[in-house]
Amino acid sequence: MPQRERLLTSSRPLPDFEAVGSNGPWLHRADGRRVLDGSSGLLCANVGQSNPFVLARIEEQFCRYSFGGAAVVQPRIQMELMERLCQAVGRPEDSVALTTCGTLGVEVAVGLARNIVRVRDGKRREDILTSSLSYHGNSVFTLAVAGNQIRNPRPEDRYGLGPAFPAPYPPTHGPRP
Repeated sequence: MPQRERLLTSSRPLPDFEAVGSNGPWLHRADGRRVLDGSSGLLCANVGQSNPFVLARIEEQFCRYSFGGAAVVQPRIQMELMERLCQAVGRPEDSVALTTCGTLGVEVAVGLARNIVRVRDGKRREDILTSSLSYHGNSVFTLAVAGNQIRNPRPEDRYGLGPAFPAPYPPTHGPRP
């Protein structure tokens, strides 16, 4: 039996269970019980498991082609998504950077923010505000930006960055004056 410690992923010390099915936010276990999946993980973020609308769209797209980046395929759908996003936040003239994952989204956002500051006032600012319990992804940069010392305990791996404030959750605060 392989040792679980050899699996280099983020994990919690939860007992293993086999998921034999899913429906909405529920994972169905082999023993008949169900577990609420609150992880909002890759491909099921906020839409639940086995969502029939999402499945139909995946099947429709996969029959055309399984992947095609904007450099390969006309970005009509990306342009439509950009327009809908800008309208939804009330900023119809803004630009949008679509990314394939949250880690890349954080890296692109930090890069864009730094470039905007340089263009506007010519200054180079390195400060990034984050909290001591933040999570931004698993790349070297996003681990350095995050304040979670368990995931990135060595100061030399943090690019000189560090959390600027304690996490804003009641259990992490001391008594109020």
